[in-house]
Amino acid sequence: MSLTITADLEVRLLRPFHTFLLGKQVQIGCRISNISMRMKQRLERAVSKVQMKR
Repeated sequence: MSLTITADLEVRLLRPFHTFLLGKQVQIGCRISNISMRMKQRLERAVSKVQMKR
């Protein structure tokens, strides 16, 4: 399955941390904004399919 969505991302969190194997890392938490209802529904269906495969 392939899904392409173009949307604005609002950065909500930047958390630096360090791992032994990979060194310095940054966790970035984002929120999708300015997305149409149709695209939101398509994204929710795609996420549901991925979760069902787990």
